[in-house]
Amino acid sequence: MIINKNILFTTLALLFTTSCSHQQQKQQQQQHHHHKKGGMNKKFISPNLDPDKWKNSFEDNKRDVYHHRQDIINSLDIKMGDIVADIGAGTGAFLKGLNSKVGPSGKVYAVEISEKFVKYMSRRVKDEKLTSTEVIKGEFHTTTLPTSSTDHAILIDVYHHLDEPTDMLNDFKRILKPNGTLAIVDFDKIPGVSRQWIINHLRLQKSEYIQEVSKAGFKFIEEKEIPFKENFMLIFKKQ
Repeated sequence: MIINKNILFTTLALLFTTSCSHQQQKQQQQQHHHHKKGGMNKKFISPNLDPDKWKNSFEDNKRDVYHHRQDIINSLDIKMGDIVADIGAGTGAFLKGLNSKVGPSGKVYAVEISEKFVKYMSRRVKDEKLTSTEVIKGEFHTTTLPTSSTDHAILIDVYHHLDEPTDMLNDFKRILKPNGTLAIVDFDKIPGVSRQWIINHLRLQKSEYIQEVSKAGFKFIEEKEIPFKENFMLIFKKQ
């Protein structure tokens, strides 16, 4: 049997290229879907989750966003009577400040996917008499809030946990009123500068957040000047 070396070489090269292309596509798909349900959020939907343990972590003054929680709230331009959605509210670290800001005529929706956090915040709202606050069970693809119900939607160290960012951005547009504000506070991923945990934990750098959110139909307004050590705060408007 005579084998043409040129044909054999061409065939092997084609197989190698196809294999590499398949591997790259697989890696891209894995990268795109690494926030799927059961990924980064698995620990938060676990029936063994201990809210008190997470409260100690979330509400530690060494945590950048908690230390600057009042700066964040003040930067939102919330008026008495406004409706605010704290998306991924966790144990409720920001609820007292937000509740005070909207006043008795306003509303704070504390949205969470974790059943344990929902129950924990519900008790907290009652114990702390946060009469303008309502705890809402969210889902992986929707806040479950009414359409055009919200003046401000805020995500504090939450955006990088979204399982389906495109779906959620569409949902934020749905729940926000015309010209409603979307505020994103998250870790600033800077190669060679940021902690390795941030480099490994986040898929986007700040400029990529702006691109992704803008592509979804929001207008980038500004970055707030808050003296964070390793976070940033971006403001967008619903268009």
